[in-house]
Parts: sequence; C-alpha cells; structure tokens
Amino acid sequence: MTWRTVTSRRCRRAGALAASALVLASLTACGSAAAPASGSGSSKPAPVALRSAINGTSPSTTYFWVAKDNGLFEQHGLAVDLQNMNGSAAMGALIGGDVDFLIHTGPSLVLSAYANGTPLKILGAMEDVYDEILVAPSSITSVEQLRGKKIGGSSLSSANTLAAKRLLADHGMQAGKDYTLVETGSSASEAGIAAQLLSHQIDAGALTTDFADKLVAQGGFHVLVDFAETDVHVASQVVTLRTPFIAQHRDVVQRLVDSLFDAARYYKSHKAEAVAAMRLHYKLEDQAQMEKLWERQSELLAKVPTVAKEDFADIISQLPKDTPALSDDKLAALLDLSFVNDAAKRGLGQY
Repeated sequence: MTWRTVTSRRCRRAGALAASALVLASLTACGSAAAPASGSGSSKPAPVALRSAINGTSPSTTYFWVAKDNGLFEQHGLAVDLQNMNGSAAMGALIGGDVDFLIHTGPSLVLSAYANGTPLKILGAMEDVYDEILVAPSSITSVEQLRGKKIGGSSLSSANTLAAKRLLADHGMQAGKDYTLVETGSSASEAGIAAQLLSHQIDAGALTTDFADKLVAQGGFHVLVDFAETDVHVASQVVTLRTPFIAQHRDVVQRLVDSLFDAARYYKSHKAEAVAAMRLHYKLEDQAQMEKLWERQSELLAKVPTVAKEDFADIISQLPKDTPALSDDKLAALLDLSFVNDAAKRGLGQY
C-alpha cells in the first residue's frame, strides 16, 4: 500500500514553509507558567506541567505516548500528564480548564465550541487526511454501486461518517436521497460499524486500518477506497488550546509545538518503541498488526503540521443546524500558525 498523494502534499507544504521569509516576533516569557528552579544547586528549572487528554482506544495517537514514554517532552522542559478521555469529555475538560491542550482527531467539537463563543486556537494538524478505509462486501466493486445502499457511521459528526459522506458527495450522491445513512452508535465506535457490516445491516462503512484489516481477513469483504490515497483532505488531530492560555504562556506553547515536531520524527524512526507503546497503552498483541499500524501512521503524520481553513470544510458542513455560522474571517481567526511556522523556520520539520 502506498500513500503517494499524502507524501507529495506533505512535501509541498513543508517546502513552502521552509522557504517562507516570514519574520516572527520574539517569543514572550512564559509568565506565570514558568517553573521554579529544581534545587538551590541547579540553574535548570523543573519541567513545566501540562495536562492533556488522549483517546485510550485509538492507536492513531500512539506517537503521543511514544513522545511521553521516551522523554521527548522533558527535552523541551515539559512534563505532560495524559488522561484517557473520549472526545466530548476531553472537549469539556479543555473548556473548563481541567486540561491545557488537546490533539483532537475529529475537530467538529472544537469548531462547535468556538462558534458558540469559547476562546480557542488551533495551532496545526498532525494529519490532513482521513485515516479511514471504506470497506464493503466483495460484490460491491465501485463507489457508484453504493447508490441506493445503506452506509454506516458511528455518529453524524464522526470522522468515519464525514469521510464516507464526502466521498459519496464527490460521486454525486447525497445522504437521504441517493443512499441511506445509518448511525451505528457512537458508544460502540467503529466496532458497531464492523458488526453491522458482518450482519449485513449496512452495505459499506469507513473504518480505521485495524478494524478494516480484521474485517477483510474474515472473508467476504474488501477495501473499496483508502481515503489516504484520495484527494479528500481534512484537518485531523488538530492541536487546540484556549486563547488565554496561549496569551499568557507563549514560550511554553512554542516548546509544546516543538515537541510535537520531534514526536512525529521520533515515531517514524523508532518502530520498536512505537510497537512497545501500542502493546502497553492499547493492549495490542499481534506483532504484524502493530507494525502495519506503525507503517500507516508514519506515512500519515505530518513533518510540518500546518493547516488551512479549507481543511475544515467537511466538518463545518456537518455541524448542527443551530450552530452559529463560521465565516471565513472567523475561521481564519481560529488558526494561529505562528508556532508551527517558527518551528519550521528553525528546521524542525526537515528530516
């Protein structure tokens, strides 16, 4: 399996940032977040504590655990505490100040909170493609054959649903008119999609690599579309912080962004550590499965995690109808690429 589309796009974006003549303002001191000296005989300050949340069921963020387990955050003077939370709980924790930053796979919750007045900033996206694979029975050999069929998705705002709807829209099909969208239940996540495919209650569904491989291995199903090999782009794994926190602790935020650059680099070059993290934190045991997950994530992770407002088009189109409108200007104000640009200018994405 190749990811030529993803790789070429990454190179273009990284090259554009590296060539930029952007003049960055000097970083401010981190103010109240500055940590005290670790001891009277040492001039080195103790790491600054940061709290974050992580989805404990999705190995797509294994690179985050790899960074923590191997001391990458500490190298940047940070002590990151990771707490297992699902998307809604994590978003609530960020809004309430119980965590300091998030890396959110599906940014719909971020956009909804921002549209409703929560002061947030997105600093970049660790991926800009859907990490999803559309699986269908072997008898369905083209996307066009999904017309009139039932398509499964965890929830209306889940990445698997958005990916499928975008792909079908690109083929001239709309939910409720040309096919039936079936919600399989967000509490069961992708397991619900797989179960309904097996019981023939739905005809296709988008799944992450792990679920897709297991389903195909059982026989009777195949990969219809790998979204990583399409031109369907989306902001994924967005780095999100509260605006007041950024204003008060710009030095700390820059160190966080620098550490994420290093996390992607380290993950891609340390397969053994990545597999160990999957085994420890996600309780995976199949060596071949873990190596394949590592390979795919290595291809999808951005060297330079920049993001553009156009990458949010799919998510915005599916926000609840009562969500306040997000104009282009308001969406542009949500993005703060200064930290990613600074890191790229210093060559952190060049490897």
